[in-house]
Amino acid sequence: MRLEKQEHQAMIDDLIRYFEIERGEQLGSIEAEQLIEFFNKHLANYYYNQGVEDSRQLVEDKVLNLDEDLRAMMRVKK
Repeated sequence: MRLEKQEHQAMIDDLIRYFEIERGEQLGSIEAEQLIEFFNKHLANYYYNQGVEDSRQLVEDKVLNLDEDLRAMMRVKK
């Protein structure tokens, strides 16, 4: 995953802040960077795949609704 330098730095800052506030631990920039690399390498696929599945389901629901709407517009033969 490629991020802008500012986005990457914001992730590092957020992780450092999380460890300080939630765990009372000091985390350096190098450690935060290593954790982010680990998350990207080992966990990102789960989030990506869920995002794809959520998108697929949304499109499927929209197509079903469109199909129902179009069928409702059909005229009955007289």
